[in-house]
Amino acid sequence: KIASYPGVDFKTTGGYIIAPRSLHLSGNTYEWEASSHPDDVPVAAAPQWLIGLIPRHGQSARVLPERIPDGQRQTDLTSLAGSMRRRGATEEEIQAALSAVNAYRGDPPLEDSEIRSIAHSMMRYPPALQEGWPLTDFGNAARLVTQHGQDIRYCFKSGKWLIWNGKQWKIDEIEEIVRRGKETAKSIYNEAARCNDDKERNEIGKWAKASQFERNLKAMISLAKSEPSIPVEPKQLDSDPWLLNVANGTIDLRTGELREWQRNDLITKILPIEYD
Repeated sequence: KIASYPGVDFKTTGGYIIAPRSLHLSGNTYEWEASSHPDDVPVAAAPQWLIGLIPRHGQSARVLPERIPDGQRQTDLTSLAGSMRRRGATEEEIQAALSAVNAYRGDPPLEDSEIRSIAHSMMRYPPALQEGWPLTDFGNAARLVTQHGQDIRYCFKSGKWLIWNGKQWKIDEIEEIVRRGKETAKSIYNEAARCNDDKERNEIGKWAKASQFERNLKAMISLAKSEPSIPVEPKQLDSDPWLLNVANGTIDLRTGELREWQRNDLITKILPIEYD
C-alpha cells in the first residue's frame, strides 16, 4: 500500500503504467502533450521529497478521503504540506500538490489564496535532515540541495550561481552560495547529535569538522551544480514576456493581475516601483 496523492503514480519493478492511448474510466484516452515528442523528453530524476512519500515495507498507508469536507480541508492540506516540507519539497512543489488535491477532493475547494498561504507558511520550517547520507562530498552536495535547493540555481553556460532573494533570482556576487555551504557543513553536527551509536556519532562529528575545510566546501558546492532541479539554462531565465516584476509582486500583463513573486517564473529583473 502507498499513500494516495492525486496526480502522482508510484510504480516499482513489475508494475503496470499508464501509457498514451490507454483508456480512462471516463471513456477518454490518455494523450501525450503535443508540445513535445516522447523521445525528446529525458527521464527526470525523482526529487527527494517525492521519494520520501513512498512508505517503506510494512508501513500503513495514509489515504486521504475521497472528499475533504469544509472544516477539515485546512487541517488535511496543512498536514500534507508539512509532510512534503519535511521531505525537502519547495514552496512551488507544495503549492502544486495542494492545488491538485484541493481541486480534486475539496468539498468545496479552498480559495487559491489560501492554498498559496499554506504553502508559503511551510517555508518557515527547514526540511528534516535525512539520515544515512554518506560522509562524502557527494553526500554533502545532497545535504546542501535539500536544505537550500529551492533558493539556488546554477547556470553552466555563464558559470554563475543564482540566488533567490524573495523577489527575483540574482547572480551571486557575494558568495552567498559559500555561506549556505558553511551552514550545511555545520548542520552535520546535528546528525551526530541524533545518533545513538557512540562510534558512528564520533565518525559523523569528525566529518562535520572536515566538511568545513575549504577544499571540502568547494567540492560540496561544485557537485551540487548538477543535482536535480539546480541547473538552469539562459533561455529559461526571463522567458515569459508577459510577466513583469515590480516592488510589490509580479504583474501578468495579459490580465493586469498582481500576484506574489514565484521562484518558478525564473525572473531576474525587477522594477523598483509598486503597482497600484
